Amino acid sequence: SITHLKKKLNIKIIYGIIFLEVFMFKVNEDRCIGCGACVGTCPEVFGFGENAAEVIKQPNEEEMNSAINALEGCPTGAIEKEEK
Repeated sequence: SITHLKKKLNIKIIYGIIFLEVFMFKVNEDRCIGCGACVGTCPEVFGFGENAAEVIKQPNEEEMNSAINALEGCPTGAIEKEEK
């Protein structure tokens, strides 16, 4: 639904103007258990590091939905997003 998508992408519509809050993904290595769920969901953005998953690049517009799905599907909540 539009409401769900607006929440996932931090979109605000004010007087017909769309504002998108820009953020960056990161993996909290202390919380990551290396299960690979994020890599399986969005291999374009997440990969395996030495001890944990890691962000190999920030998602582009086409990859954003699967990157958010990876964030939401992380069993330990290790994937975080920070505002730029």
